[in-house]
Amino acid sequence: MLTTGLVSTMHLYASSKYLVIIGFLMVLFVMISWFRDVIRESTFLSKQTPLIRSNVRIGFVLFIVSEVLFFVAFF
Repeated sequence: MLTTGLVSTMHLYASSKYLVIIGFLMVLFVMISWFRDVIRESTFLSKQTPLIRSNVRIGFVLFIVSEVLFFVAFF
């Protein structure tokens, strides 16, 4: 809904701002729910083992590296 609303905004449709707002709220809700679950698993439930923590760090580093390489390739 967010992308559809943004594209509709670019084409100057009248009701596109409602799609953007609803889409943004949906993305925000998913992000809040996901972060809440991650925090709950790591602190209260103690389900994150050292191996999982290491893999999360490696995944985050690989994500940052991929973004840097994309930026370099773009320019």
